[in-house]
Amino acid sequence: ILELANEEGKRHFDNVDIEAITIIANLAMATMENAKLFLWAISDGLTKLYNIHFFKRSLDFEIKKINRYGGILSLIMMDIDKFKNVNDTYGHQAGDKVIVALSKILKTNIRLDLDIPGRYGGDEFIVMLPNTNLDGAMSVANRMLNLIRNQKVQISETEKINFTSSIGVAEFNRGRSMDELIEAVDKAMY
Repeated sequence: ILELANEEGKRHFDNVDIEAITIIANLAMATMENAKLFLWAISDGLTKLYNIHFFKRSLDFEIKKINRYGGILSLIMMDIDKFKNVNDTYGHQAGDKVIVALSKILKTNIRLDLDIPGRYGGDEFIVMLPNTNLDGAMSVANRMLNLIRNQKVQISETEKINFTSSIGVAEFNRGRSMDELIEAVDKAMY
């Protein structure tokens, strides 16, 4: 919202005022557009979670911080079991609804101001939990698993389906690379 007030006693904005207002409005519009473009560039369009590029950049930053100053972090990786069957049986729109349902469970069970949730690709998701050890990450993962088991996704006016998920957890150890950590959580998921 931009509120404009003219100087006392002046009834109308003159051409100089209008030009200054136009410049300010254009700058504000460009700033808002840049913010939207930035969010678009770092987010997955379907789930609104971070994309894998932003996730890995954030993970690399956290690992460097821990290697320098100490600390802990854990990762959770999950995928939707037999997801191809969902798409083949009910269609890709139903598959998208299942993906969105899982992403909502993920978002509502993490610390939004601290944890970094990402869509790894397809039906795979990953979450970075800074300042969280393996036990803490296991607790979060088990809570999500219970919610997923009880989730019914409305795929049409008359039909709801269940889905399950495989989840893996790994804790970062100093000296380990980002790729080694992701490989460890991927193996834990399988």
